[in-house]
Amino acid sequence: MMHGDVQEAERAAAKADAGAALLRAVFAQDPEEVTSVEVPGLSAWLSSLKLAHCHGAAQRWCQQNQMADLAQVTAAWEAFAEALQLRPLERHRVAKALNQSSTVTVLPAAVAVTTFGPEEDPQRYQ
Repeated sequence: MMHGDVQEAERAAAKADAGAALLRAVFAQDPEEVTSVEVPGLSAWLSSLKLAHCHGAAQRWCQQNQMADLAQVTAAWEAFAEALQLRPLERHRVAKALNQSSTVTVLPAAVAVTTFGPEEDPQRYQ
């Protein structure tokens, strides 16, 4: 299985889990079944994305979907963004932050430097 296929499968599983949790919360006989527990790191993560104004709605979504940690929230970020009705720029910030945190940048061992300019001072015009 390719790396992209694994990520897609993980996203699909997270969406399925989020959907199942939402259905359980919606059809719960007792409204107290949905417990009020703060997701560790949620507030700081939202603030880093300039989404602190969404904290209340985000916390409610986490409770309804039985999200216990930030990893679960980020795995289902598209459903999260949809539920919070994030604007396109806000969605872009979330996607960009998640892609940067999961992407490993591999730098080449040696980079050839091409210079131009006078031979006596080749570093002058780099």
